[in-house]
Amino acid sequence: MTVHDLTPLLFPELQTSRSTLYFRYLLKHRIRYVDRFIAVSRSTKEDLKRLFKIPDSQIDVVYSGVATHFKPSASMREDFLLAVGTLEPRKNLRRLICAYVELRREGKIRGKLVLVGKKGWQYDDILGVPEPYKGDIIFKGYVPDKDLVRLYQTAGFFVYPSVYEGFGLPILEAMACGCPVITSHTSSMPEVADGAALLVDPYDTEGLKNAIDTLAHSETLRADMGMAGIRRASSFSWQACADQTLQVYQRELGS
Repeated sequence: MTVHDLTPLLFPELQTSRSTLYFRYLLKHRIRYVDRFIAVSRSTKEDLKRLFKIPDSQIDVVYSGVATHFKPSASMREDFLLAVGTLEPRKNLRRLICAYVELRREGKIRGKLVLVGKKGWQYDDILGVPEPYKGDIIFKGYVPDKDLVRLYQTAGFFVYPSVYEGFGLPILEAMACGCPVITSHTSSMPEVADGAALLVDPYDTEGLKNAIDTLAHSETLRADMGMAGIRRASSFSWQACADQTLQVYQRELGS
């Protein structure tokens, strides 16, 4: 069994009741029949061990990859902030919007905030933007990969303040495109970023605001982080993920 995250058990208040019930009862029953687990991060592995008392030796960590079309370009970066993720409470976009609005009110940033992602569970609160800033916060909804790559390649920087992630693929996608990243210091996100991103407390709006302010006003820091992100993302690939997954199955099957 490959486990991507255990959000419904760790944050039931951020999920639908259906998801929570599935994880709490049906998944718990199914896990008894699993011989070996693959976790997509060390963080998810630790969650599995803690919540289901699964022995360390029964869990392999196989990282997700990043598609090869996520890559840098020669395009000039613009001054907009980019966020990518389903519009739902776990992605913490409400705090990001609040931090952004405060910075605009204080005249510290001028670029727009672009949010990419389809509407999810309890999205209404996220769409509640103060009237003076409705033209500055752009909800693009779902965009195809070719457009998403272009946004990563031209954004001033990427902000991913999620409360919890089993892996956090958008962090890798942004870094692979050379886009500087701000993300949370919780769950798997520091593991994925590994020093190539600014880390913040997702519950601290002021801290998030300060991180955005810092990155917006340091061209040198953005350039350094962009290069660090490219190097970090280069160590992840779907080919490696597939190869390692196959090896786990082969070992378990004795072939």
